[in-house]
Amino acid sequence: MDDFYAARARTNAGASLDGFLTALHTYSLTAGSLVGTDAFTGALSRAAGEDVGAYTIGQGTLSLGSNYALTYAGASFGITPRAVTVTASAGQGKVYGDADPALAYSLTAGSLVGTDAFTGALTRAAGENVGAYAIGQGSLSLGSNYALTYAGADFGITPRAVTVSATAGQGKTYGDADPALAYSLTAGSLVGTDAFTGALTRAAGENVGAYAIGQGTLALGSNYALTYAGADFGITPRAVTVTASAGQGKTYGDADPALAYSLTAGSLVGTDAFTGALTRAAGENVGAYAIGQGSLSLGANYALTYAGASFGITPRAVTVTASAGQGKTYGDADPALAYSLTAGSLVGTDAFTGALSRAAGENVGAYAIGQGSLALGSNYALTYAGADFGITPRAVTVTASAGQGKTYGDADPALAYSLTAGSLVGTDAFTGALARAAGENVGAYAIGQGTLSLGANYALSYMGASFTITPRVTPAPPEQALPLPPETTSQPSPSYWPPAANIWTLIAQQPAWFAVQAGEAPAAGTGYVETAPPEGFRFCNPAAIVAELATDGQARLSGPGVVCGF
Repeated sequence: MDDFYAARARTNAGASLDGFLTALHTYSLTAGSLVGTDAFTGALSRAAGEDVGAYTIGQGTLSLGSNYALTYAGASFGITPRAVTVTASAGQGKVYGDADPALAYSLTAGSLVGTDAFTGALTRAAGENVGAYAIGQGSLSLGSNYALTYAGADFGITPRAVTVSATAGQGKTYGDADPALAYSLTAGSLVGTDAFTGALTRAAGENVGAYAIGQGTLALGSNYALTYAGADFGITPRAVTVTASAGQGKTYGDADPALAYSLTAGSLVGTDAFTGALTRAAGENVGAYAIGQGSLSLGANYALTYAGASFGITPRAVTVTASAGQGKTYGDADPALAYSLTAGSLVGTDAFTGALSRAAGENVGAYAIGQGSLALGSNYALTYAGADFGITPRAVTVTASAGQGKTYGDADPALAYSLTAGSLVGTDAFTGALARAAGENVGAYAIGQGTLSLGANYALSYMGASFTITPRVTPAPPEQALPLPPETTSQPSPSYWPPAANIWTLIAQQPAWFAVQAGEAPAAGTGYVETAPPEGFRFCNPAAIVAELATDGQARLSGPGVVCGF
C-alpha cells in the first residue's frame, strides 16, 4: 500500500490537474500501522493554483479517526509545463510585391488547456525578393505553462506574374529606320519603382512583309514571371510617284525615242533602281498617244503611283515645189502640172494624192500654180512653193493674097489675106484689116498688115504682097450681047434664069456656068472670072459687069472691060 501511494505520487508529480488527479493526491504511511481494517478517510489537499509551479500538499481531510494520532508530513505538488509542438504551415508564401499574409501554424503535438491560446506570431526571415525565407517562431507563445516545441517551414516569395504585349500595328515604311519597338503591360502590375530593362527585337529583314516581334532582352528580373505576347512588325511599301515626262513625241515616220519619266514624289532607298520601261498606245499616225506604265516597276517594296502623259506624233515637214517653166501655147490643152519634193522625205510607201491646179484663164499670160488638191494627208506638214504657168502666144502666119489690085480711078477693094500657117482657136477671128501703101496712080503698092490682128493670144507673122493699080480701059459699047454657052444637062435653060443685077449674082445663081481661077478669091472688085468650059469667057473687072437677061434669051453683060480673053 505504501508503494502504491508512493508510485502514484511519483507518477503524478508535476501532472496537470484534470479533475481526477485533483482529488487523488497520493500519500503513504511512513510510520506506524493501521489496525485491522482501519482505513484512511478523507483526502489530502494542495495549495490552490493551476499554473506550472510547486504547490504545498496539505493533510486536507485525510483522517484515521480518533483512534490514531496522525502526523502528517507534507510534500509539494508540482505542475510542469504542458508539452506541445507547433508547426509552421507548409507552402506559405506570397507573390512578389504583395503584402505578407499572417503566418499560419498548427498544433501538431499536444493540446491546449481550456481557453488557453497562443499569443504573438510567427515571423520570417527578412527579404522581399523571390526566394524561400525561413519561418521562425517569432513571438508565438503559450506562456510558461507549456513546453512549446516549434517546427519551422519556409515562406516562399514567388515571381509576380505579368504579361507584356507588343503593341499591335507597329511598323515602318520600307527604307526608313526602325522605330523603338513599343509594348504595354497587359496583365499584372509592377512593384514600386521596378522597371523594365532591355528591349524588344524583331525578326531580321528589310523587305516589305510581316516580321515577328520577339521579347528580345526585355526583362523585369527574377522577381517577375514575365509572359510575352508578341505581334508583327509590318514593313509597308514605300510610296513613290513616277510621272511620264511631258512633251515627249516624235516626227511622223521617225523611230520612237526611249520614253522618259521622273520621280516626282517619294524617294528610292539605297541602290534600288527601276526595272522595265514605259510603253505607249499603239499607232504611227499623227496624234496623241497615252504613255502607260508598261513594265516599269520598283518591285514589291514600293507602292508605285504612275502619272501618265501623252506621246505626240507630229506631222513630217516636207516642201513641194511646182516645177519652174511649165506652160503651154495658147489654145492647147493644159499638161499635167509637175512638182518635186525639195525638202524632207516620204515615209515607206506614202505617196501624194490629188494634183496641183493653176489660176483660171486661157489667155496669154502667167498663171499662179497653186497646191490644188495635192496632199500627203494629216501625217505631213506640207509646205508648198508655187511657180507660174505660162500661156504663150499661138504662132500663126497671115499672107496677103497675091494679085490684088484695082483699075486706076476705082475705089480700093477690101484687101484679102489667108491663114497660111497655124490655126485659130475656137471662135477666135481677125480684127482690123490690111492696109496698102498710099497712092492712086498705076503701079504696085505694098500691102501691109495694117490693123489686122488676132490679139495678144497670137504671135502673128505677116507675109505681104503687092496691090496693083492697072490702067483704065475704054469701056465697051453698052448692051454688048454675048452668046451664052450651049445648054447642057448641068446648065438650065436661060428662060429659067432669074434677073441678075451683076455678075456676082449671076455666078451665085448659076455656079455651074463659072469657074474661079485657081488661087483667086471671088471677091468683088478683084481678079477675074471665067465661064465654065468648053466655051469659056474670061471677064475682067467682074465687079463692074452688069448681067441681065434679054428677051431673046441672051445674057447681056455690060460694063468696062467685059471680055478680056477666051
